[in-house]
Amino acid sequence: MVNEVYLGLGSNIGDRLKYLLYAIELISNNTNCSLIKSSSIYETTPYGSIEGDNYYNGVINIKTSLDPAELLELIKQFELKAGRKKENIKWSSREIDIDILFYNNFIYNNENLNIPHPEILIRDFVLI
Repeated sequence: MVNEVYLGLGSNIGDRLKYLLYAIELISNNTNCSLIKSSSIYETTPYGSIEGDNYYNGVINIKTSLDPAELLELIKQFELKAGRKKENIKWSSREIDIDILFYNNFIYNNENLNIPHPEILIRDFVLI
């Protein structure tokens, strides 16, 4: 089965555009993923209670044969490969962040993943 997925990407440390483009390259070059379309890049202020530099954000539409849990695992690998450092603070600054926004028309909830992403309606770059 081919699944249609929308991923949100963000970066607010260092060369933000480089991190975003490299993450997109990793995703599109993976044999289990196919890049369909990408949005423009938007600059947004940090969300949440933590201060930091502005983010560069974008959304990509992919097709994948992976199920939601497998895709999440792959995304976490891509984040690390693209330069993300481990942090324990929600909404903290980061080199790259990739979120699964939508996965087909599924509603999926477990302790590690919620689809659709629970904060979609408060993220301007997703709504635009």
